[in-house]
Amino acid sequence: MQLDVNMDQIPYKLLSDPIQLFEFNFSSDSDYTDLAVTISTKITQSGCLHAIMLWFKLRYGEDYLDTYEDRSVWKQACFMLDKPISVSTGQDLTLKAKCSHSCITVDTDNI
Repeated sequence: MQLDVNMDQIPYKLLSDPIQLFEFNFSSDSDYTDLAVTISTKITQSGCLHAIMLWFKLRYGEDYLDTYEDRSVWKQACFMLDKPISVSTGQDLTLKAKCSHSCITVDTDNI
C-alpha cells in the first residue's frame, strides 16, 4: 500500500543510505511506460523495516528541487510492507521497483 506522507511530521529511522531507483529525462523521447529494476542496498542500522520511503529530486536548469531535503508542498511516498521485517547492519536488502504508466511501486525480495 502506498501513502503520501510528510517525512518531517512522522518519526522514522533510516536503515540504509538513500539509493536511486530510476532516472527520467523528460527532454528525451524515452518511453517510461514500463520500467523495472532490481537493486540491492546494504543495511546500515539494525531495526524493523515497516516501509520503503521514496522521494524525488528534480533538476531544472542548474537548480534542483529535492523533496526529501526541501520542506515544501511536495510530499514523499511511503510503501508499506505487508509484514514488517527485521534487518541487521551489513545485511543486503533487495528492492524491486516498477514504473508503469506513471505509477511507481516498490517491494522487497527479503520477505
